[in-house]
Amino acid sequence: MKVIVIGSGMASLGAIKALIERGVKPIVLDIGLIPAQNTSKQKNELRERVLKKRKDPELQWSNEKGGFSNVWGASVLCPPASEFINWDKDAVPTSLHYKKCSEGIFYTAAEDGLSFLFKHPHSKLKVPPEDKSAEYLLNKFNKIKENKKLSWCVGRARQFIDYESNSIYSAKIEIENMEKNKKIIYMPGSFVKNITEQKDKVFVEYVSNGKESTLEGTSLFIGAGAVNTTKLLAKLCKLYETKLQLKYVDSTVLPFFTFKNISYNKNKTLSNIFFELKDSEKSNTYSHIQISRPNEIIFDLLKYNRLPNLLKKFVNYGLGHLYTALISNHSEICGSYEIILKKIKNTDDFVIKNYPKPVNQKRILKNLSNILNSIGAYNLPQASKNFDTHYYIGGSFPMTKTPQKVTDTDIFGRPRGIKRIHAIDSSIFPSIPSSTIGLLAMANAYRIAKLSKL
Repeated sequence: MKVIVIGSGMASLGAIKALIERGVKPIVLDIGLIPAQNTSKQKNELRERVLKKRKDPELQWSNEKGGFSNVWGASVLCPPASEFINWDKDAVPTSLHYKKCSEGIFYTAAEDGLSFLFKHPHSKLKVPPEDKSAEYLLNKFNKIKENKKLSWCVGRARQFIDYESNSIYSAKIEIENMEKNKKIIYMPGSFVKNITEQKDKVFVEYVSNGKESTLEGTSLFIGAGAVNTTKLLAKLCKLYETKLQLKYVDSTVLPFFTFKNISYNKNKTLSNIFFELKDSEKSNTYSHIQISRPNEIIFDLLKYNRLPNLLKKFVNYGLGHLYTALISNHSEICGSYEIILKKIKNTDDFVIKNYPKPVNQKRILKNLSNILNSIGAYNLPQASKNFDTHYYIGGSFPMTKTPQKVTDTDIFGRPRGIKRIHAIDSSIFPSIPSSTIGLLAMANAYRIAKLSKL
């Protein structure tokens, strides 16, 4: 038995954990570039690319060891059952899947207003550090009452962070430990070009150090990220010149201020509050809102490092009033990319069109503004910024109980007519919850690898 996994992000890691539990030592093919040491700088470079206005849409992916978990791996939230729109019940990860795939990962969270609907992945909680700005806002939120039009729940951010050692989770760390302990065969520098299945065998064509090779196995799990997995599946299913859909989660940044000044610490800019706002007017889905103090992007905009010291003091005082809300909406009320795989100059590439739904973003933004105003927090809607690029994407080959369309997969991520090739990342999500999807992708991949025939 030779089991192959493509990728090293959270989805691939979830599958690898399940395979190891089953006594399998998988071969992991990965481009596996080593991420930059300065994660904060790397995160802000990504954010700048997201915020920058672009003439044409771009699809985003990571070639790094650990994938996007290197910059988005901190925040975690398990979606409630209501968020799995269009998912077959047998495809939804269970509490056991969340628990098993997250065991051994430090988890900082509280028992609070989020706990009833947004369950913890496991019971080993580390108490969040004291945060005066978070406690101030939570106290304000908890004093106002919900109404029929505006329903929400709020609490401290849930994070894969060990504040004692100041370490943020990345799949890269676990992949390296597995390689060190000889639990996997890790092959970095491997660029996968094609995948095929013949009878009871799978074949992976890849390039490493400029040399083309083919790896034969008994089963294959693809966690290369929504973009690259979609490309491999489209080539496998011979869907050139075919319109495919990539759903996405819309995001908006909304700065707001309070009259109370709470000392600003530029070293503490991670989200400290999760606010889950229900869209009672239309979809009954939740918008996931991460509230934090201003991050380094604000400093770049203000040209902070070039300011005289006296002016820096005034800026620091002003930032004591300021917060940012990052609003993400369920894919059910968001737009989507139309992508078509084409041969362009002897290279397989996607032609992309973006079909956004700004009306829904404006409605959610207005509702959040009303809530903020009711607690004495104020914003200028004109200062809000919609993301023009999207990182939470997927749904190109959605799971369904009985695949009918050429783009359907079964609940084990297998395209129609395929038995041994499984897609395991967000490319197979029938819809995308607004809450962070890294843990969901990991749990779903764990489910597939745990239950699939090898």
